[in-house]
Amino acid sequence: MLMKLKKALYFVPLVLLTACSHVGVQQADYCVGTVHSSVAGLRADSGDKLLQQAKGLPGKGGVCAAQAFVAVEPVTVYRLYDSSRPWTAQGAWWSMNRPSGTRESYRAQNAICKEWSQIDRLVVCKIKPHTELVLGTTQSVTCSENETYPATGDIQVYIPNNARENKIYVEDCEDQGVWPAG
Repeated sequence: MLMKLKKALYFVPLVLLTACSHVGVQQADYCVGTVHSSVAGLRADSGDKLLQQAKGLPGKGGVCAAQAFVAVEPVTVYRLYDSSRPWTAQGAWWSMNRPSGTRESYRAQNAICKEWSQIDRLVVCKIKPHTELVLGTTQSVTCSENETYPATGDIQVYIPNNARENKIYVEDCEDQGVWPAG
């Protein structure tokens, strides 16, 4: 009996080690791509609170692999929004690159549910210097009506704009009109 107990105790650390490594693998598997810590006009920061606001669990949207930054100079960002809700033009989710392709391809690349936005109008702005923000790869999302989008390596920009509280961290905005054009 004592011998069986000793053998069982040898396996406990192995089981725990295996369980921990499995959790780590699951955590890493659902994020696609990485965020570079060096981005023109931005300085890497340790904004844990903002990271928690921007990061989402699998199937919930937001960002997956992410890094907090502070703008050290004005940086151009792009946002597609819903023309039926013009107050959303200066929302929280942006892109460092001008949107291209079709509405559906952009929706899939950035995991944007149809119920969230028509994404039919484009605005370009500059991030105000000293603004804290997050860059991250796109987290997966499960929408209503059997609409799901997997995680992607596309980088999203989270800027904590809140028009209700008059906290807007972008400026020099220009409405670029209907998107996609034509």
